[in-house]
Amino acid sequence: MPNSGGPRSSRRKLYAHVVDSILLYGAPVWSTAAQTRAYIQQAESAHRRACLRVIGGRPHVAYEATYVLAGIPPLALLADERARLYGRCREDAKDEERSATLSKWQEAWDRSKKARWTHRLIPNIRVWIERRHGELNYHLTQLLTGHGFFKHHSRRYDYNQSAQCPVCPSSIENAEHVFYHLPEVQRRKRETTLPALRGHDARKHHQAHAR
Repeated sequence: MPNSGGPRSSRRKLYAHVVDSILLYGAPVWSTAAQTRAYIQQAESAHRRACLRVIGGRPHVAYEATYVLAGIPPLALLADERARLYGRCREDAKDEERSATLSKWQEAWDRSKKARWTHRLIPNIRVWIERRHGELNYHLTQLLTGHGFFKHHSRRYDYNQSAQCPVCPSSIENAEHVFYHLPEVQRRKRETTLPALRGHDARKHHQAHAR
């Protein structure tokens, strides 16, 4: 699936759950091996690619941010959840174990030193995944991760490119600047230029009628 266009993120997530089902086959048996990083890396790589397709993200997006934005727990946590569910018959067991998985995931998200910009915008995983509105797309994912079209990030791959914001050259154009500061800068600019433009238009109108 392409990053831009194609199915919306909620539909892509359904496809990702199919990948989950395949990867988690027999998880109660092999879940203990997932604690050894080398054993799960290949499966985790396929799982992450599916999550990247959900959010329309590029490979350089941090693992932690990829899973949070997709609303899908990391594979090791899912495997551990399947192992805990094995043999349990209570109807509410699935909800209990998913709640436990979310708690572990949240602890890891809070401890991580990566994807701190995304954590700043989405500190609570449960609130994010239980929201009932909003679809992710290629451009929104770039804003939520701080990667992609921002000049500060693009300069990592092209040192000849300036990282300065074209609207306010004294600032670096990154996600924080665009998200928090640029709208205020543009608002102030409109407030100072519009009255002047209106005055200019009024003078032209007066001169035209005076002829």
